[in-house]
Amino acid sequence: MLKKLSELFDYGRKILDEKCNDPYLDSKLDVLILLSEALSVSKEFLFINPNFEPESILVEKFLSFLDRRASGEPIAYILNKKEFMSLSFYVSRDCLIPRPETEILTELAIDFCNKRDSSIFLDMCCGSGCISISVAYYAKKTKIFSSDISEKALSIAKINAKKNGVEDRIDFFCGDLFRPLPNDLKFDFIASNPPYISKYDEISPSVVNFEPKLALYSEDDGLEITEKIVKESINRLNFNGVLAVEINSSKGSDVKKIFCDNGFSEVYIIKDYSEFDRIVIGKKK
Repeated sequence: MLKKLSELFDYGRKILDEKCNDPYLDSKLDVLILLSEALSVSKEFLFINPNFEPESILVEKFLSFLDRRASGEPIAYILNKKEFMSLSFYVSRDCLIPRPETEILTELAIDFCNKRDSSIFLDMCCGSGCISISVAYYAKKTKIFSSDISEKALSIAKINAKKNGVEDRIDFFCGDLFRPLPNDLKFDFIASNPPYISKYDEISPSVVNFEPKLALYSEDDGLEITEKIVKESINRLNFNGVLAVEINSSKGSDVKKIFCDNGFSEVYIIKDYSEFDRIVIGKKK
């Protein structure tokens, strides 16, 4: 019978190491997170009190978390939360989990908007709303629009806007790319993290099995939706407006060509923290 924290910790690591099919698994860290969340204590508490015996109901809660993680389910979905840009976001399997690479795109948008007296910003394919909500939070003078084809994802984005106190700063639209937006509305900055995985790409089982396929996959070798966004954005940007799109790291030169072929200037690729191609950005002249 598992009682002490040290016993629960050792058992948790053993189960994850044996059963969790996730190439990014860190069993020690994962068990610390799940234990601290199940017991509502700090990780420091776990280290300092190895002989502490939590209530049985809390042990059961931890074990249920552990079973889900052992199946490969990401911790963000188990706990229904993820930090992004130092803000807390609610997440479920109806939206992608915000990732550190997307913070690069978000920081570009925030920096651009804060250098102007006012800006009109669009987060296309907003998912959880992590980009637009972060821009609203950190770039106070910006008028913000956010859209997604998924009603379920958009409902999560609205929850997160309220959670972070910016619900009155963002107009949300549900539909396919630019279709739900007013035809005469133009933007100074459009940011998008669209579906960009092709059916031929090999990706982590935790992504394939748990994250929404609508937000992951695109036809035409993963470029179809990105190309549509680029083609439509050139007519939806104000003079000197900017489009920045997160990309599949293997498609940097392809997306850069799409930008150039559709009238964008000053087009360049930005790498992520691992030195992979991650963002393509261009300006309308």
